[in-house]
Amino acid sequence: MIARFATRSLSLLLVAAALAQSPSTQPVTVPAPEAPASAPANDPRALDLLKKACDRLTGAKSFETTCRLTRLMGTKDAGELLELRAKLLYAAKNRLRIVSDPARFSIAGKPSPEDRGLYITSIFDDGKQLHFVMPEIKRFNKKDAPPTAAEIFVGGKMPEGANFPGMTAYPVFLRDDPYKLMTMETRRSLYAGKEKVDGVECHVIRQMPADTEQLIDLRIWIEVDQPVFRQFRTDFSRAEAKGMQLMEPEITIKFEDWRFDGPVSDADFAYTPPADYKHVDTFMVDPSELAASQPASQPTSQPAGK
Repeated sequence: MIARFATRSLSLLLVAAALAQSPSTQPVTVPAPEAPASAPANDPRALDLLKKACDRLTGAKSFETTCRLTRLMGTKDAGELLELRAKLLYAAKNRLRIVSDPARFSIAGKPSPEDRGLYITSIFDDGKQLHFVMPEIKRFNKKDAPPTAAEIFVGGKMPEGANFPGMTAYPVFLRDDPYKLMTMETRRSLYAGKEKVDGVECHVIRQMPADTEQLIDLRIWIEVDQPVFRQFRTDFSRAEAKGMQLMEPEITIKFEDWRFDGPVSDADFAYTPPADYKHVDTFMVDPSELAASQPASQPTSQPAGK
């Protein structure tokens, strides 16, 4: 899950803090470590909410949602914000369509026109053929589809350089048992009340590592009126309470416009690349090669047959 991101960085920060507080001409004395606090027990109410939201996914023949990811480095007033958006359609365990918009960067609330070289990938898996597409650079990758769509993310099917908004959540949502993955022994789930997300009232679940020395948590919002995931967000509050300023981004993933068991057809997942798109084995492209190409349109927003 998202909460694993900062473990190594946190360790480095702790070492740096210890050295900074010690005179450079004196030997460093390392105090005996305090016994770590015990992780709280799982809250049955939190587990029940997670179970219902996961069951809503696994019980559906198909579902679709819009995913919005934001990554904030620094403060909201002065930091850099990355925004990503994608629409996901999933059916019959082996058909998947993820249509991604171009990445948007802004600094202190103002759009950044600089090309960061972050090109977002779309996916079309019709159960037979699997296409990865980067329309901004007019490239695609084609291969045989795996038995299930979940294997796209865990079975080595992704070409090098592929990027997806919400990549952390996709493998969870597509699993046969997402609840088991979200409640593994290394995590604790606590109920944290109710909050509104974009005007929608939600239950809030705080997930923390069972190893309490890891200080990055995850907050999960589940809608009150229906058992669906509304938002994930990294939570640094325990680190901040200890006076630590982590050099890690705040990551938020929102899910909107959930639809379950709507009509789908094979054409919804099929893809035919435009004639000027190039088949590649990797999306790691030499910048000089990209500079010579013309800006691309965004044909992947409409799958074949639409």
